[in-house]
Amino acid sequence: MCVYQPGVDVVSELLKNRGIAPEDKAEFLAPAPLAKYIKELSADFRKALVQAKDLILKAIAKDVPIVIHGDYDADGICATAILYQTLTQTLGYTKTMYFLPNRFDQGYGLSKDSVDTIWHTIQKTYGTKSGLIIPGLIITVDCGITAEPEVIHQLKALGLDIIITDHHQKKSQQPKADVLVWTDQMVGSGVALALSLVLGLRDERLVSLAGLATITDLGLLKGFNRALVRKALEILNTNPPLGIKKLLEVSGRTGGEITTYDAGYVIGPRLNASGRLESAYASLFLLLDEDPQKVTEFAQKLHVVNIERQDMTQKLYSLAQTLLTEQKSLENKIVICSHKDFHEGVIGLVAGKLAQSQHRPAVVISSLENGGKGSARSVPGLNIIDLLRSFEHLFESMGGHPMAAGFTLKKGMLDQFIQEFTAHANKVVDAALLIPTITVDMEIPLPSVTVDFVCELNRLRPFGVGNPEPVFLSRAVSVVGNDFVGREGNHLSLKLFAGAGQTSYKAIYFDARNQGVSTFGLGTKLDLVYSLALKDYNGKSYVDLIVKDFRIL
Repeated sequence: MCVYQPGVDVVSELLKNRGIAPEDKAEFLAPAPLAKYIKELSADFRKALVQAKDLILKAIAKDVPIVIHGDYDADGICATAILYQTLTQTLGYTKTMYFLPNRFDQGYGLSKDSVDTIWHTIQKTYGTKSGLIIPGLIITVDCGITAEPEVIHQLKALGLDIIITDHHQKKSQQPKADVLVWTDQMVGSGVALALSLVLGLRDERLVSLAGLATITDLGLLKGFNRALVRKALEILNTNPPLGIKKLLEVSGRTGGEITTYDAGYVIGPRLNASGRLESAYASLFLLLDEDPQKVTEFAQKLHVVNIERQDMTQKLYSLAQTLLTEQKSLENKIVICSHKDFHEGVIGLVAGKLAQSQHRPAVVISSLENGGKGSARSVPGLNIIDLLRSFEHLFESMGGHPMAAGFTLKKGMLDQFIQEFTAHANKVVDAALLIPTITVDMEIPLPSVTVDFVCELNRLRPFGVGNPEPVFLSRAVSVVGNDFVGREGNHLSLKLFAGAGQTSYKAIYFDARNQGVSTFGLGTKLDLVYSLALKDYNGKSYVDLIVKDFRIL
């Protein structure tokens, strides 16, 4: 952490903190076109894109059906929409179909059940009375890279070719697809967009969907991803897809700039909600339909389902806290709990809340008669996939990212997994990773925080993984007013002074009450850690401090 001095180039100091070299500053602040970053990806990835394009064009020439096999989360839904719209609009191919697995029926990824469903749909839609078997091409997006050999064999036996596009962590043995388009440098929708660009994508609104998914799937905001998200936000603020526009409207988000916050905390959760509790098709229809009335209905449905999802998550989070307390599991280096009432659609969210509140990896398992479905969330520095791979013999399936993973347990393996995984974590997890920390970019006197200062910081946007929002420390700040606000009175609003005669500042400490924070006596002096937000009111801009932590002096 450096100390602010008048005249210091704050942007350069912040870039240094983020590992951006001086010679890369200009491109970081003004990213190049997306095509440049695709050319800089591995030769294998670029070669696979061309191979996938060739196979798609051959399928079109043969006039066989092409089916996009997606996933039920926001990334998979956006990826499906991107590729479907590219094939139907850019290439004008009408024999294009889509398929989203149901979390509760087919489960995650390319499975025998999903292949059977796709094949029967092809035969029913395009088959002839003569009983002729119709071949086809399946393109997977964001549904894993761990397809079992028997599933690939099943595809080939049914006369189906397969292109797998994905970004999840590989296993040592890769599925024998006709073409495998893989990179871990972008999310699933980014890979789908890269393929669409090779196919001649013309509708730039689809770029905004890939950007949304990059934010919701916590893609690293450097290189391609940074350029993508910047372009996506530009489109969302000028020419958004109809479905996204309607979703923002029903959420009460009208007027003002659309930011990464809106993507991650307004749009993303609503796109995810349908697949968590029922079928994900409502979210896909929202992105594909162009009828304003129908799209509004889909948006309203997703908004209602998201409220239900929020209520269920909070209820099950409370149940998890009770179970962990009863089992004294909070003494371990990992928190893990199971219960038959854990809804498998929200266990990942519950695990995320536990990981955040307990500052340690969390695993939540929906216990079922045939084993159980689990979701894991990690803490920075700990690869949860690597931790889980020591127990693959207990899983029917498992996949994910270093920070988030999901798995299905074999029948009768629940108790063994909990016992052995807990013991393993206690042995190998570095205790230092479990200490909550806040990285402060710069110490700065509060009077130096101005509208112009925040405008300069905003040159670094979009903020996200790999480019976090800047965090500052100001010392000896005086509290001259504070009160709890919000629908449930959980957020602490503060009025602050940095010294006699100085301008007052507004600050907000979100969820302060639930973190055990009470109001401060007037005149209390604090060392304050915070980020900054620029607000507009009645045509005038002002600065809000978003409190991260404090120390009473």
